[in-house]
Amino acid sequence: MRVTTITGARSWRYDLAGRNRDFKLFSIPADCVKACGVQKNTKRLVSIQLSSGRHLKGYCTITSGTETYIPAEFRDEFSKAEWFECEIMGDELAESPSLRWAAF
Repeated sequence: MRVTTITGARSWRYDLAGRNRDFKLFSIPADCVKACGVQKNTKRLVSIQLSSGRHLKGYCTITSGTETYIPAEFRDEFSKAEWFECEIMGDELAESPSLRWAAF
């Protein structure tokens, strides 16, 4: 059973164990949408930490269903992970996505 756990007003953990569908769209919990003022069809700065230790940071597309859209080049890493944590950083919007692997 997949579980989404809110870890802060702007962050959550998404359990990927047993996920049997693509790794493209992930719902943002309603409480985080409200707390962060997330609007549909925008780009928001996020920090995503995978259980594997990989870390993504940058502006991520928020869909019309207030889901994070994960570009194809990152999905294989999501499929290998047991979970990921995501945090919406700040309130700024961007014109285009810029999600990249972060070096830590």
